[in-house]
Amino acid sequence: MKKIPFEMLCWMGALCYLAGIDPAAEHLNLCVFRYLDFKWCPGCGLGHSMSFFLHGDFSTSFREHPMGGPAVLILMWRTGQLVGAATGLSFAASRLVVRRRPSPGKNLKNHC
Repeated sequence: MKKIPFEMLCWMGALCYLAGIDPAAEHLNLCVFRYLDFKWCPGCGLGHSMSFFLHGDFSTSFREHPMGGPAVLILMWRTGQLVGAATGLSFAASRLVVRRRPSPGKNLKNHC
């Protein structure tokens, strides 16, 4: 059994948290800018934007921070890579198929 990567757990936990919260409501906030009474923080804007994106509210997501949607897609892609590495599955997004990676000892010429 392969060891589960810590990075994968962090990204999955972050995405699940952002998908589970209501981005318009008050929630746990550890923002230094907010405690210093600033009205806007780029980090909070990105977090809200990612949460709105995961809830399907794309216009509000873009208004909060233009990089929220791309950040979600990049994190989902990276998490897919880590899941693939941990499970031995290869996710071929271009062909939308899941294939087993060949064992290291097998002849790769005959395995397509």
